[in-house]
Amino acid sequence: RLTCATRENLVRLKRAWADGSTSVLHISCHTAPAQGARGDEHAEPEVVSLLEDVAGRDHPVTAQAFADLVIGGGRAPQLVVLLSCQSEKVATTFLSRGVKRCVAVRANNSLLDNAARDFTLTFYGELRSHCSVERAFAIALESMRASRERGVAGEADKLILLPEGASEFQLGSHNFRVGLGSEDGLTPLEPNIAVRMPFGVGEAGAVGPLMDHRLERLSAELPVPASRKQFISQALAGFSNYRVLKVRGASPADLQDFAAHLSRFASFPGGRCFSGGIVAVTSGDVAGGGVLSQEQMCDRFLPILRKKGTIVKKVGTRLARPAIKGEEVQTIINGETVAKTLVTDETSIVIQQESVDHELYVLTQEKFERNYEIPGREILEKGAEFDLLRERGYKYYERTGFVLIYKVSEEDMQLVPGGKFQVSFSSTPQPVRPGDYLATGYPNSMEVYCSRNAEQIYLSQIVRSQEEMCRHFLPIIRKRGTVVRKVGKRLCRPALMGE
Repeated sequence: RLTCATRENLVRLKRAWADGSTSVLHISCHTAPAQGARGDEHAEPEVVSLLEDVAGRDHPVTAQAFADLVIGGGRAPQLVVLLSCQSEKVATTFLSRGVKRCVAVRANNSLLDNAARDFTLTFYGELRSHCSVERAFAIALESMRASRERGVAGEADKLILLPEGASEFQLGSHNFRVGLGSEDGLTPLEPNIAVRMPFGVGEAGAVGPLMDHRLERLSAELPVPASRKQFISQALAGFSNYRVLKVRGASPADLQDFAAHLSRFASFPGGRCFSGGIVAVTSGDVAGGGVLSQEQMCDRFLPILRKKGTIVKKVGTRLARPAIKGEEVQTIINGETVAKTLVTDETSIVIQQESVDHELYVLTQEKFERNYEIPGREILEKGAEFDLLRERGYKYYERTGFVLIYKVSEEDMQLVPGGKFQVSFSSTPQPVRPGDYLATGYPNSMEVYCSRNAEQIYLSQIVRSQEEMCRHFLPIIRKRGTVVRKVGKRLCRPALMGE
């Protein structure tokens, strides 16, 4: 069961498992040094964990108070996973109350959110397979070290399994429960709480308190007479009586950002106002005929691209020529026009893709120079076809840089209900459908665009570096590979220089 980390919910959970020890309690929150804490400089510093109150504000609790809320005088969970910064002190306190094993972050260390999610997904997958906490922990760390996501590999050594050096502990499949149902006495909790295992993927943006700096800044610009906090409180209070909240103002981008943060908070399970789910509708979705703006596409898909996309190094050459001012360049794939550009300057470049459609598209000079090596090289091949290319001004240009691509699913299309969106290089919206690829620059992502022939353009030309191969496959080989002794004889001779 996934629920907000409030005092009330922890007490309810504790009552629910009073008749038998639960297997795993996973807590994701913030932990920080206690303000004003002093003492022996060599001693482990006092820390507080930040839970939340019913209004979403910070509710700091000490390690002892946290253990009282979770365990008190009753039975303790077998395993507690504390994915919060500097939580080793809290974990030590939990162990003293009867917890068998505790995963935590080492003292004086912070942990990236994406590293916590990476660890969680592998850890629980392994734990459900063989129920050994030590083995699941070790494999999850190896998986982190093999990750290609930025920053994750270096975070593995910050995690610790306590007590250190203990013998292998088996949870036991009969004790490992995915969630707690209503029969466990949790009916006072929100009935629409989702049962999710493992925790992590879609919930991280809603864990923090409601009144963060972004919401305070955004609500300050809204034309309401009440103070910022009063406005938020009134809006949430209204959810108990109304099913729709309309937010309007002069800045659509800020309002959409505000609505997104408010929606994520209010829809989180565990007693919040809309824990059954929220549908956010913007005026652009209705008035624009279902055509999303580029800003909306970035808001909706850049997080998905960064989390699930594939990073591809752009390799190979492309034919390109100077664009002619006033010409209209159409990008046609399988008979369908997916982009149309009217050239309005004398510096843009027309590129021909290396795909079965040989589709054309236009880049400004600035974008072209970021994605291709300058200068190009002349076409030296002979024949009428190459003569025509030379006559039109085409040259070969070497591609450079990286791109992040993601294959669109049926589920993703709910984010693009009209099936079209705006891009900077086309005067008409780009269509998108399941099976297409969305692409963006990497590491700097400034625009999302559709690449229907991505499998030919990018995926067929992936060349992995030796470093990438070692990072990904060495942990797998060490874990699953077969060790073979080399035997027998081979014929050898000195190599000849130049052969």
